[in-house]
Amino acid sequence: MLMPRLAIVMITVIPHAPMAFLRIAMIMVTLRTVMDLLRTQMIMGIQHLVMVHHRIRTITEILHIVMGLRLIRMIMGIRHSQTVLHAIQMTTEIRLVINPIDR
Repeated sequence: MLMPRLAIVMITVIPHAPMAFLRIAMIMVTLRTVMDLLRTQMIMGIQHLVMVHHRIRTITEILHIVMGLRLIRMIMGIRHSQTVLHAIQMTTEIRLVINPIDR
């Protein structure tokens, strides 16, 4: 049986205005997007979602995360099983480790 290779995706975002409700909104948006990803037939499952500094703070960061996840979806659609994406190099990191289905 063929084991799927890991695709490691790093999305790095810029920290800004520390507003709790925005942070919560962002985490919810992120999780929702992750659930959407799980529903697509491109991946088998997400192993872990690590929020390194867990300081997601602004709308801009929501956009970065969502854009990043869309990129993942696009790349998984193509035949790259092993991919590393880097967005702007700052402090907050969101790492998605995904098992893409090998075709």
